[in-house]
Amino acid sequence: MLSPIHCVACRPWAISADLAAHVHGLLLKEGTPALRHLAAVKSIVHSREIESSRNAPKRDDSIVAVVQVIGTLTRQAHVINSELTRSTDDIAHEVTTFAAEPSVEAIVLELDTPGGEVFGMPEAFAAIRAAARQKPVIASVNSIAASGGYYLGAAADELFVNPSGRVGSIGVFALHVDQSKWLESEGEKWAFISAGKHGAEGNTSQPLSDEASASLQIAVDRYYEMFVRDVARGREVSVEKVRTGFGDGRMLTAKAAREEGMIDGIGTLDDAIARAAQLGQARRDSSGARVSSAALLGSLANREGTRHPPFRSS
Repeated sequence: MLSPIHCVACRPWAISADLAAHVHGLLLKEGTPALRHLAAVKSIVHSREIESSRNAPKRDDSIVAVVQVIGTLTRQAHVINSELTRSTDDIAHEVTTFAAEPSVEAIVLELDTPGGEVFGMPEAFAAIRAAARQKPVIASVNSIAASGGYYLGAAADELFVNPSGRVGSIGVFALHVDQSKWLESEGEKWAFISAGKHGAEGNTSQPLSDEASASLQIAVDRYYEMFVRDVARGREVSVEKVRTGFGDGRMLTAKAAREEGMIDGIGTLDDAIARAAQLGQARRDSSGARVSSAALLGSLANREGTRHPPFRSS
């Protein structure tokens, strides 16, 4: 049975490095329960922020779907298995569903994420881009969109960051954990019986060989190229601009990000919802006919674990 550290090691991640180091330390020392406890604490704090947003004044009857992109991103949200882990497959599915729903006039992505594993990111990016061809999609960073989080936000028509928010950390890395010294201290020595030249390559019971390191570097470089290319496409800038002008791997404040062209404006989640409603109304059918959303509200608004109503009237 794989230990929790194997869920992190040697997988390509588009996540802020400081959080990755913290996650690695928790996994190594205390295992998955420690991460679940951390997520629970963060959830209590975040739920208060969401509640204040729920009580914001309504300005008209426009239907805006809010898709939350909150927490560490994984393709299948089972690595930590907590409220603060978000599946990129689920994000893609929700965005696609709302894009096809006639009663929804616009979509807002609420982002508060350090990023996550690369797997599923390009597919979710593509789903958001496809949705934006059907109706307005606005991304609202409330309050962090690092690495893979920014990747997804860049797919929107417009990207806003709250005044205290930060975006950036455009980069990809993979972590190899050499546990050979620890295994030796525990009196253990592992032997892998494998078929194929590289069948046991990268295992954590021994140092990473030069050949294995080079192979892993190639994979990381390819994912980085994909990341940069998609962000450039989404933000309608050159690849070189993303490489050197979008923080060069660092996080930027809202003002600095605006100056670099990484975002379209500085504003709150409610500002983003209002903007989405404005753009959605512009696309309304000239007859003004609207399909009832009762069925969709019944199936999606009461989803277990939803901390923010999927529909907002701006």
